[in-house]
Amino acid sequence: MQRLVHDADVLEIMRVLRNRNDFQSSELAALSVWEESKQQALAKVPAGDDAALLEAQGKISEIETDLQQIVREWGDFIEMTEKPELKMLLEYTPSIDYYTEVLKILKYVTGKGQLPTLKKFLAEELTQITDAPLEGVTSILEN
Repeated sequence: MQRLVHDADVLEIMRVLRNRNDFQSSELAALSVWEESKQQALAKVPAGDDAALLEAQGKISEIETDLQQIVREWGDFIEMTEKPELKMLLEYTPSIDYYTEVLKILKYVTGKGQLPTLKKFLAEELTQITDAPLEGVTSILEN
């Protein structure tokens, strides 16, 4: 759980960067855990079993692509939610929970086909969000 919270904080650092390409994904705890898992998976491949090695390498490549895509998509989501008019609406509407509204936005945009990798990994969690975003949010996102 501590690593998850750490990575959420690290990803949120993108909000304050002038250029999100300056983001250092090497600071994500998930990457060090992934590197250990990758080495363990490769060590389990029987020596000389080229088919098993190719299969393992294919799975590793797919996961690495997903990890890179998650970082890119989170950057896209940050750009969506950093629109000044959206921030004003979320921060100054009385009696709403800011974080709940941000999750509603995430569900909304993934439902529109955006951020497909985040949707894939958060599919179960997104089903828990049943309300639509705050009135006015969707028109801001569409512009």
